[in-house]
Amino acid sequence: MDRREDSVVASCYDQTPPDASGVRRTRQEDELRPLSVVVHGESGTGKSWFADTAPAPRLILDAEGGSKFTPSQPKVYWDPLTGPPPLNQETVIVLVRDFQTMQYVYQWLNSTQHDFQSVCLDSVTELQKRCKDAIKAMEGSGGFRIQDWGTLLDDMELLIRQFRDLWMHVIKPIPVTVFITTTAMDDKGVYRPHVQGGLKLSLPYFVDIVGYLYTATTDTGTLEHRMLVQNAPGFIAKDRTDKLGYEIVEPNIQTMLDTVFGPAQPDAIGGN
Repeated sequence: MDRREDSVVASCYDQTPPDASGVRRTRQEDELRPLSVVVHGESGTGKSWFADTAPAPRLILDAEGGSKFTPSQPKVYWDPLTGPPPLNQETVIVLVRDFQTMQYVYQWLNSTQHDFQSVCLDSVTELQKRCKDAIKAMEGSGGFRIQDWGTLLDDMELLIRQFRDLWMHVIKPIPVTVFITTTAMDDKGVYRPHVQGGLKLSLPYFVDIVGYLYTATTDTGTLEHRMLVQNAPGFIAKDRTDKLGYEIVEPNIQTMLDTVFGPAQPDAIGGN
């Protein structure tokens, strides 16, 4: 390849120079600051509050009812069956009572009629149960059959990938996606995201960050939230960016984005 050809290829790919860690990203990634996160932990450790730190306008898909206690205000509720989501709101909440609601939400998000910068699924643990209920309803009196586990896995993996990949939307990307689950110990004594079937193995591979969220008491008696983002004995965690360290104290998604990508630019794509 001569120099002219090499120059054309480089301009088409449109990369930024490597950062200090040697990572080379596209300019679109630097402007959008896309990040997908799975956070798992025991009940009451602050997972919903963590999701509430995602960039606004944020969409919370609430299958457990935890959003009513999170600090962001004001909160606006949206029914995707009645029309497009409200615009220019800090936090928009969808109460997910059945799995079909998720499909309606995705159809709206895949359109251009929204201004969301982040979306949170709270929780994947409960959404999988909704999906299982939908499959059982289709089977009628036969209930959930052994062969339905494959359908459940396919439906849930598709859901995860669809929401994760919203950052790639050409017109209205949603850069940040947060997937919340409870945690459970597997048969090897490892705490991992609490989902059923094959999803317990595939879910961590779909995202950039897997964090184990827990609370600890400091020497002064203060309760502290901590998120493990590197694999440790007995815990599933990861940081594909390799920039967040071993553990984050009082984790905040905005701060994590600044650490990974640098401060947000005022004219970032999708930020208007």
